[in-house]
Amino acid sequence: MASWAGMCPGNNQSGALNKPGHTRHGDAWLKAVLGQVAVAASRAKGTYLAGRYRRIAA
Repeated sequence: MASWAGMCPGNNQSGALNKPGHTRHGDAWLKAVLGQVAVAASRAKGTYLAGRYRRIAA
């Protein structure tokens, strides 16, 4: 879903050389909704995504 919305950078690799991947413009409305869902999931208590967010942020 995030890739379809244009929020994920592309993977442009040739051998050992990593070239920068750019994000697409995608759907602005879908990007906004996915951002709100991610924030809500990270702030929820006792969920897997909230715990994962806290471990990454620490």
